[in-house]
Amino acid sequence: MRLSRSDYPWLLWYAVCIHTAWAMILLAGGGAALNSTPLHTIESHAQWVGLSLPAMLLASAALAAYGLTKAESPYTRALCLIPQQGAVIATAGGAIAAVISGHYADGVMRPWAFILADQLPSILIAVFHTLALFDLAGMLKWPLR
Repeated sequence: MRLSRSDYPWLLWYAVCIHTAWAMILLAGGGAALNSTPLHTIESHAQWVGLSLPAMLLASAALAAYGLTKAESPYTRALCLIPQQGAVIATAGGAIAAVISGHYADGVMRPWAFILADQLPSILIAVFHTLALFDLAGMLKWPLR
């Protein structure tokens, strides 16, 4: 099995879609969604740079979509994905913090194994998004190639 450069964009488009959906949920539903672990974590970073969370999510999604569809250079594409990468890494960090602390962002306590099983997709998305970003920039050589 050989991987090609067209094998990774689905993961990147997933991040575009989820960040856009989260922004729309925040705009439509107010602050209730901020108690979710991923949004709570990203919000703390958005406040740090002085942006509203929906604006930050929409901007990173739009820039990533531009990079995936319009940017011609692999490096330009990769640069366009860096804000999205930051949000993905922040989400994974919040998931890991929830596992270690034994509670979600809203304070609900659960066993670490339960939280890990629940938050593992966020952690794995960060790992594979990073690999896709490096591959997109031509900085990663897959062992299967």
